[in-house]
Amino acid sequence: MGKSKDTSTKRAQIAILYEQNMSHSEIARRLHIAKLTVTRAITRINELKSYRSRRRSGRPCITSPHTDRKVCRVATVQPTWSLTQIASHARSKLSGGRTVRRLF
Repeated sequence: MGKSKDTSTKRAQIAILYEQNMSHSEIARRLHIAKLTVTRAITRINELKSYRSRRRSGRPCITSPHTDRKVCRVATVQPTWSLTQIASHARSKLSGGRTVRRLF
């Protein structure tokens, strides 16, 4: 089925029902989700003391916010330039078109 877009709201609902001494099975039935989802959500809430998701680790950025603004400025002033031209004009460690494309 896939993940819900608003998981923090769902976790909040789970926490409220759990605080009302409902069982995991009852919460799962009421919210139409799997019992394992309820168990994981309650564990996460107890660990993090929050309904929000953990910060994802992902690949670190190779550009600074200053470079990002510079690239955007060049791209808006010179809309006919290729991505490689924009990257070379920014005079930074940009690898080429992919990094420039990511900024838009």
